[in-house]
Amino acid sequence: MGLSPDGSTTYCLPRRIGLGRALELRLLNRALSAQEALQWGLANRVDHLEREAHSVAAQLAAGPTRAIATMTASEDAHEAIGAFKEKRIPVFRGR
Repeated sequence: MGLSPDGSTTYCLPRRIGLGRALELRLLNRALSAQEALQWGLANRVDHLEREAHSVAAQLAAGPTRAIATMTASEDAHEAIGAFKEKRIPVFRGR
């Protein structure tokens, strides 16, 4: 894709799957099969992938989407903190 890995991938990936595999993925931009990702420890589950992906996406979308993106100054982040302190369910507005 012409992009450099970020988010500590260059540090963490070789430690997780080994230097040879990490170099192969980075230099060749090869896509892994679901079974390979599972065997290499990069995936926790691969059965029913589409259903699981939709389920996780729905859970994330129902949460504080901007706070998930580490926007701690957002209204949702303040709502989450306030709800936690007040021991109530937060009401998120996506702001």
